[in-house]
Amino acid sequence: MRYAYVEGRLDGGILNVTKVQDTDPWSRPLDIPPCPTPAGGWPQGDNLDLGPLTTYQQRHSDTVIAAATFRPGGTGLALVVAATDVAAVRTALAPIYGRALCVVQSRYSAQQVTAAETRLQQMVASNEIPGELGVSGVGLAADGQPVVTVTVLADTPTVRQALADFPAGLVTVDAWLHPAPSS
Repeated sequence: MRYAYVEGRLDGGILNVTKVQDTDPWSRPLDIPPCPTPAGGWPQGDNLDLGPLTTYQQRHSDTVIAAATFRPGGTGLALVVAATDVAAVRTALAPIYGRALCVVQSRYSAQQVTAAETRLQQMVASNEIPGELGVSGVGLAADGQPVVTVTVLADTPTVRQALADFPAGLVTVDAWLHPAPSS
């Protein structure tokens, strides 16, 4: 299946298309880790063995909030971990991941993230988010902070109001339709 980015003007229920290009709607390039480049640069390669991280995260679920692999320069490898105890995570994982490890202080606790995920699923089940198309699990934003993404048809003031009670920055909105600047 192929996907396209479509640009145009919606007028009276009719979309007049002005631009079409191939896209991958799930591709979210995380290419600039939120940590300084380590001495010797980011390691290069195809992937990291995430088994040790997964094991550590299962044992310390209140410490490791979220993690993702960033690809600096397209071929580099950086394991970015948002944690509530940065020193503990570095101590445990640096011997395994070396200069690929980037640990940032999470702005949110595990309890806040879990509560947000649970509440968003409740809101989806009861149609409380206008135009909602889906809710992702916990991911990382470009700054290394945990986020839960709500996909909606259009980002409207009503959508923003429905999400206003969540901690700032924890829930992001990914809208399929965006208003065009007035011309």
